[in-house]
Amino acid sequence: EAARRDRVAQAILARCTAIAAARGLELGVERIHDLPPSPCDEGLMALMDAALESAGQPVFRLVSGAGHDAMNMAALCPTAMLFLRCRGGISHNPAEHVEPEDAQIALQVMLGFIDRLGERPYAR
Repeated sequence: EAARRDRVAQAILARCTAIAAARGLELGVERIHDLPPSPCDEGLMALMDAALESAGQPVFRLVSGAGHDAMNMAALCPTAMLFLRCRGGISHNPAEHVEPEDAQIALQVMLGFIDRLGERPYAR
């Protein structure tokens, strides 16, 4: 949600400004990237949730601030995402590491998701 995102960004900026002032520093901020929020499609996410449950995995939804392809694709078609567990929670970084077992679980979930796409239309 744009309003929620903007409130959090303003709170972060206010805190950074306060820290800079307390340390006698100047702070300059320039917005260089601002795409609208692109929530995942609820119908597709319901299918993803079912695939997760079928694979014995808990359903856990994340808010992602990363500029994923889904942000650009959302203008063309419904999107959904599956995140893989990374060692230490580090992703989008050269230190990112996914255990083979987690990659296997993700494959199982995605195959279940794809099978469900073919079984019935989903609600948008």
